[in-house]
Amino acid sequence: MAWQLADELGWAKTYDAEYLALASLLRCQLVTIDARLHRGAARLGLVVAPTDL
Repeated sequence: MAWQLADELGWAKTYDAEYLALASLLRCQLVTIDARLHRGAARLGLVVAPTDL
């Protein structure tokens, strides 16, 4: 799943996509301050900014 997400988002490596895959599998949202990860997660509807907590 992480490989598919990385490919969909145009990422060469799966490192960040593994966090997205885990959030998706657990059906939860990801909280991150990492801009790149936030953009990717936002495209998938999986992200919450720390300021939203």
